[in-house]
Amino acid sequence: MRAFHMNLLTYNANTQFPQGQLATAKQQNLRNQMTAIGAPAFDIAGFTEVGVANAANPVNVRNALDDFGTALGIPQAVNGARRHMAVIRCGRTALVDSNEVVALVINGNAVINYYDLIYFDRVGPANVLTSRTAPDATANRYTSVLNIPNGAIPDYRYIVRVNFTLNGHVYDIGFVHNRAPGNDHVAVVMPWIRTMLEQGALGLCGGDFNTSPPAGIVNGNGILLPANAHHQNAYYSPGLTTVANPYDYWIGGNAVLNAPAGGGVASAGRTAHPPAPGVTGSDHCGVWINIA
Repeated sequence: MRAFHMNLLTYNANTQFPQGQLATAKQQNLRNQMTAIGAPAFDIAGFTEVGVANAANPVNVRNALDDFGTALGIPQAVNGARRHMAVIRCGRTALVDSNEVVALVINGNAVINYYDLIYFDRVGPANVLTSRTAPDATANRYTSVLNIPNGAIPDYRYIVRVNFTLNGHVYDIGFVHNRAPGNDHVAVVMPWIRTMLEQGALGLCGGDFNTSPPAGIVNGNGILLPANAHHQNAYYSPGLTTVANPYDYWIGGNAVLNAPAGGGVASAGRTAHPPAPGVTGSDHCGVWINIA
């Protein structure tokens, strides 16, 4: 199974590739970067810092996300059904409602069991809550949740998780843009994510964490921290993903990070570094992980 994440930096999903029109330069350049690493095919992609306003045209949003799915080789269903797509609101601000979502594109052969927003209503220690959504059962296969629970604390961005079955395996994968009110608060979310992994509430989480992984990385292979101890979680990073920081990576529990086909351990990679905001419009590399 191969998963991809990229922070798209203020990407408006309604205007980048409207149905029946040409893709913007940003869309084309992002697509080209994804095409360059799209083999073997990916099964899921999660995009953060994506904007979808309440008034956005779902047809335009689907068209833009489907374009990325094609670039990454994410399969349509063998019966011709669409890829699964979802946009889930992931936070709010204290002054003005945020349009930010996590956008997902998933193998059309998967069975989506549910989508979750995982959030908290107080900090220190966090009270972890979930807001669950059933997948769109129509032919569009497009799930849109553009509201957020009233209790979610403003100015944080929360995990969007999808639980799905593919080729007889159940996967539980989340994506997050770890944004918080002040750099010191970014660290608040990190032990919370590790706790969820330890409790089996989340199998794998990718994202822009806005802080370096607290574990050594060797050629994209994560190292358990601490080794064989209570928190048995792995950090998989391909190295620098902004100009100077390794902020985009994967955190996974031992159960999900099995050796991929052919032996070895799970491994992470990235799109071209350094990122080129003048080309793709994003100051982050995309990152991926190959697991069993």
